Amino acid sequence: MDAATPLTRRHEPDESHGYGVPMGENELNLGELLRTLWRRRWIVVGTMLLLTGLTVLVVVQLTPRYVATTRVMIDARQQRVVNIENVVSGVNPDAAMVESEVEVLTSRTLASRVVDELKLDEDPEFNPKLKPADSVWSSLRPSAWLPQSWLALLSPADRQKQPLGAVDQKDLDRAAVIDAFLSRLTVKPVGRSFVMDISFVSQDPFKAARIANKVADLYLVSQLEAKFEATARANAWLSDRLKTLREQVEASERAVVAYRKKYNIADTEKNDVSSQQVSELNTQLTMARADRAAAEARLSQVRDLVNRGGADSAAQVLQSALIQNLRGQEAELQRKLSELLTRYGERHPRIVNARAEIADLRNSIAREVRKIVQNLENEVEVAKARENALQKDLQGLKAESNDSRSAEIGLSQLQREAEANRTLYETFLNRFKETSEQQDIQQPDARVISRADVPLAPSYPRKTLIVGLAFGASLLLGIALVVLVERLDNGFRTGEQIRLAAGLATLALVPTQGGGRRRARPDRVLIDKPASQFAESMRTLLAGVLLSDIDEPPRSVLVTSSVPGEGKTVTSLSLARVAALGGKRTLLVDCDVRRPTMSKLVHPVDADPRQSLPGLTDVLTDRAKLHEAVFVDPATGLHVLLSGSRVPNPQDLLQSKTFGRILEQLVEAYELVVLDSAPVLAVADPLILGALADRTVFVTQWEKTPRQVALAALRQLVQAKAHLAGVVLSQVNVRRHSKYGFGDYGYYYGRYREYYQE
Repeated sequence: MDAATPLTRRHEPDESHGYGVPMGENELNLGELLRTLWRRRWIVVGTMLLLTGLTVLVVVQLTPRYVATTRVMIDARQQRVVNIENVVSGVNPDAAMVESEVEVLTSRTLASRVVDELKLDEDPEFNPKLKPADSVWSSLRPSAWLPQSWLALLSPADRQKQPLGAVDQKDLDRAAVIDAFLSRLTVKPVGRSFVMDISFVSQDPFKAARIANKVADLYLVSQLEAKFEATARANAWLSDRLKTLREQVEASERAVVAYRKKYNIADTEKNDVSSQQVSELNTQLTMARADRAAAEARLSQVRDLVNRGGADSAAQVLQSALIQNLRGQEAELQRKLSELLTRYGERHPRIVNARAEIADLRNSIAREVRKIVQNLENEVEVAKARENALQKDLQGLKAESNDSRSAEIGLSQLQREAEANRTLYETFLNRFKETSEQQDIQQPDARVISRADVPLAPSYPRKTLIVGLAFGASLLLGIALVVLVERLDNGFRTGEQIRLAAGLATLALVPTQGGGRRRARPDRVLIDKPASQFAESMRTLLAGVLLSDIDEPPRSVLVTSSVPGEGKTVTSLSLARVAALGGKRTLLVDCDVRRPTMSKLVHPVDADPRQSLPGLTDVLTDRAKLHEAVFVDPATGLHVLLSGSRVPNPQDLLQSKTFGRILEQLVEAYELVVLDSAPVLAVADPLILGALADRTVFVTQWEKTPRQVALAALRQLVQAKAHLAGVVLSQVNVRRHSKYGFGDYGYYYGRYREYYQE
C-alpha cells in the first residue's frame, strides 16, 4: 500500500506545473555526479590518456635548457684612496637606481659586446641562419609546406619590401643574433636589496655559465670605461678653460692698480660714520612708522565702535577708571529704577528723577569717551610729526654719503671682479690636478659576489610538473566533457527525472529484449517467459494502474505515447495479456485506426493475418456486430477488438455517441478495457479517448524520446482533461541502467537478475 501512495496522490498532475521546468535538477548532488562519472568513465579515461600521452610526446621532443646565474651587488661602500671628488660620481643605491642598472645590463650595447667577445654570431643556437632546417618541428610550420604564393598573399607587406643590400642584410642578421641573446638573458633585483641576478638560458650548461659570467664582467668593465672617458673629457676641457681664466685674472688685477693710481685711493680700511648714521636713522624711522600705524589703528577702532554705539568694548574705555565708576553708578540707578517701577507708575516723581539721573550719567560717559578719542587723535599727530622729521634727516645723510663714496664704488667693483676671477681660476686649477690623478684610481660601482656555476640539471622542461599539470587538466576536461554529454542527453532515464519534470509517477520500467539473433518478439515474451524481467514489469504496470485509484479501480485504460516507435502497442497488448492471465475478464481495443499494427501481433487462430478482420470501425459503421468483431487470444484468453477497416474520418467516429455507448457497454461487460491509441503528437485521437477513459498510461522510450517532446504530449493530454495514471519507460537497457546506479526498481532488474528466468 505504501508503494501505491505516490501513484494515488500524483495520478492527476497539476496543470500549472508547466511540464518542462525541472524542479531540483540543477541542485548539486555529489552522489549523482559520481555515478555519472562512473557511467561515462571511458570519456574521462580516454581524454586523460589522449592529452597526457600527447603531452608526454611533446615533452620528450623538447630540447632541455639550462639556467646559470651570476649575482652582482651595487656597492654603496666605495673605497676612496684620496679625498678627491670623482668626475662621474658613484651611484646612490636606491630602487630607481637598481632598476636603471637592470636596463643597462639588458641593453643592446652590452649584448653586442658579449656577442663579439664570445663570437655568438657563429653559434647556431643564436644565429637562425646556422640552424638545421630538417627538424621535426620545422616541418610542422605552415611556411614549410604552404606554397610561396600563398605566403605572399597572407603577408602582403612582405611583397612590398625592397631587396636589401649586403650591408643592410648583415645588420639585420646581427640584430637577430642580439634579439636571440636578449631573449635568453634575464636580470632582476633580489628582493629590496642592491643585489641583481644575471641569469642566462642555454642548451649547453657550460655555455650558460660562461655567458652569465661574461655579462657581469663586461658590465663592470663598461662602468670603468665610462669613468675613464668622462675623466679624460673633463681634463681636456679644464686645460682649455684654465688658459682663458688665467688671462682674465691678470687683466682684472691690472685694472684695480690703475684705478687706485687715478683717484689716489689708499689701500686702508676705515669706518664710515655716514653709513652708521644712515643705518641708525633707518631703524628709528621704521620704529616711528610702526608707532604711527599703531596709533592710527587704535583711533580707527575707537571711532568705529563709537559710530556703532559699542564704544564700551574699546580697550581705552575699559581702562578708564572714571568711566568704570560711572558705569557702576548707572547700573545701581538702573536697579533702583526697576524697584521703583514695581511700586510706582511711569509719571511718579521718583521715577522721573531716577531716569534724569541715568541720563546725566550717560552724558558724562559720552563726554569721557570723546576725550579719549581726542587724546588718540593727538597721539596720531605727534607720531606723524616725528616720522616726517626722521625722514628729512635720513634724506640729508644719504646725499652726503653718496658724494663721499662715489669714488670707492668703482674700486670695489673692480676688486670684486678681480677676486671672483682669481677664485674661479684657483678652483679650476685644483680640479684639473684632481682629475689628472683620478685616471689611475678608478673603481666600478658594482662587484660580483657570486659567479655562475655550471648547472647540473635542466630548468626546462620540468617534465614531471608538465605531465602532472597535463594529467590534472585532462582530468578536469574529461569531467567537463562528461557533464556536457550528460547535459546534451535529452531523454528520460529514471522515474525521478519524470517526477521532477512532469510531476507524475513512473508506473513501470519495461526492459528491452536483447539484440541480434537473441532478440525475442516483445509480444511473445510474456507468454514464452512468464518469469522474465519483462513479464514482471508488466505486472508492476498493472498493479500501478489498478492502485491509481483504490476506491474505484479503473475499468478502462488508455495507452498512448508522444510519437510512434516508443513501444505503445506492445505495452497495450502485454498489459491486457497480464491482466487476462491474472484472471480478469479483459478486452484489448485497437483504437489506432490510422496506422493499425495490433493485427500483426495478435489474431484468431483460424484467420489469415494477411486478410482484414472486422474491428472497431466496422462496428461503428454498422458493417459488423460487436460480438462478431471480438475474438479470443488462444494463448492468454484475452478478448481482442482490432481497429477494423480504414475509414476516411476516424476522428469523427471516436467522437460519436455510438463509440461512447459501445465503450460503456464494454466497461460493463469486462473488468478491464485496454485502449491502444495513436501517438498524441501525431493525431488528436488520443486526446478524445483520454477524456473518455478512466485512466491514461503514457509510454515514453527510455533515453531516446526528447524530454520536450514527451512533456509537450503530456501537456496536451492534461489540457484535454485526460486522467493520467502515470508514465511507463519502455525499451530500457537493463544492463546500462543498472550501471547508472539509479535507485528505482529498474536498477534492481539488472542487479538481481537471478530472480528472473530469461
